Amino acid sequence: MNAVIAAPMASKSLARELWISLASLLRSHVEMRALAQPATGLRIVSTSDTHVELESRSCKLQLTAPGVSGSGNIDFCSPEKSTLFFFTEDGLVHFKKPDATMEMEAAVEYLLDTVCA
Repeated sequence: MNAVIAAPMASKSLARELWISLASLLRSHVEMRALAQPATGLRIVSTSDTHVELESRSCKLQLTAPGVSGSGNIDFCSPEKSTLFFFTEDGLVHFKKPDATMEMEAAVEYLLDTVCA
């Protein structure tokens, strides 16, 4: 995982645009992994403007868009892995747990690696 120093939180309008990009990238990566690694059972369960829910043979992941506070939720099947996240003004994703800031592509890979572990 390549950590990057966090910048200030993105504005609400930028966070909304970054959420759309993250959700789209996540859906694309799920489809690519499902084709490349069918044994994981990775699939999209549901999507909306404010959430994406995935599952694999071993775990579930529900990602909820940033709300009024600017933070979004990441719920894994294992509560100790669940965390909050927010977008930075430079378009990065910052996870509260682990305390790490990543480029969007790395964040998606981290989420999928965790749900498929």
